[in-house]
Amino acid sequence: MTLFLLGLLLFAVVVLIALFVRAGEEEDKEKPHEDEQQRASSMRPLLLGINYLLADAPDRALRAFIEAARMHGDAAEIYMALGEMFRARGEYMRAVRIHQNLLARPDLDEEQRFRAAWALAQDFHKGGFFDRALRQYERVLQMRPDYAPAVEACLRIREDAGEWDEALKLLDRWQRITNEDASRHRAYLLAQKAWEALGRDAHERAQALAQEALKVDASCALARLVRLRLLLAGREKASLATSLQDWRAHAPQTLAVALAELARTGEEEIRQEVRNWLGACVKNNEAQEDWVLAWLEHEPPADARRDAKAWGFRPKSLRGWLRLLAATREDEDGAFARRWRAQAPDWRCSECGVEVREVRWRCPQCHAWGTMRPLEEEACAQG
Repeated sequence: MTLFLLGLLLFAVVVLIALFVRAGEEEDKEKPHEDEQQRASSMRPLLLGINYLLADAPDRALRAFIEAARMHGDAAEIYMALGEMFRARGEYMRAVRIHQNLLARPDLDEEQRFRAAWALAQDFHKGGFFDRALRQYERVLQMRPDYAPAVEACLRIREDAGEWDEALKLLDRWQRITNEDASRHRAYLLAQKAWEALGRDAHERAQALAQEALKVDASCALARLVRLRLLLAGREKASLATSLQDWRAHAPQTLAVALAELARTGEEEIRQEVRNWLGACVKNNEAQEDWVLAWLEHEPPADARRDAKAWGFRPKSLRGWLRLLAATREDEDGAFARRWRAQAPDWRCSECGVEVREVRWRCPQCHAWGTMRPLEEEACAQG
């Protein structure tokens, strides 16, 4: 049983015990001579559920708690706890039915009705019913227009669907509610629109959106990548060094993305321009290891060996040496390094720590934008 499910089950036990104790106290006041046998019978499913829980039998415990809820059908808290448990187990439709039935009850107070509506929206969202989730989140926001978690959930759904205009509206609303800085988030949404415009060959539109994104947040790497691709499309070699300098000044953590892009797609004249620029950085000790390796890894092995030798490049970490072997060696050692390289992650989210192979503008785990940083390791001794 997972710790999360165990926590939910324990929460349900506490709720059930509290409800039974409260009910018992009320009944004692009204009926001092309540039949003890009847009281014991009503407690039996709860005690069975606790025993099953302690015996690590969550399925049987859950069935016992359901029976306890059936015997005390007026207890909304019991059903709320059960709905949470079903969602945690991935049984989304059972959770949906429980919360829908709760919302249909006329005796719920305002707080209970809000909690049931919020839980139902989460059921739909977790279950992948995104249209229904959006509608339910809107009902939650009708109850509490300033409920930031509901706005944030709607924002996530719109982002997952690539509906950037709707996402920007929701981000505005979220910022008004929370008074938190959302400039980086906004820049990446604008950059996503620029990326799509670039894909449609709407270059002027892409340029304008990328520029707008960089005005909001100069470190937005995706906006810089859009501008770099536009530069390559226009073969503006004269602007290349300036573009790289600007990227290094405002977003050095992601400059490796630009260098990999140039190594893959640049014409030889442009590639030589990049070599000259990067070689100067290496010789002046201004280059980060991941910049150089991102370039070398996307060159042919012979070119990578030549450049690494010309620059006198020596990695400072074991990871760096393995990447260099994978890029430059064509023998057995190089083959081993390339097998490792095929699986080794390159980026780590600065917010949640998840590691991924390719750079993501939005973290796949915590959903934060622009938080990926090159994975670093401690320097190793050099001979």
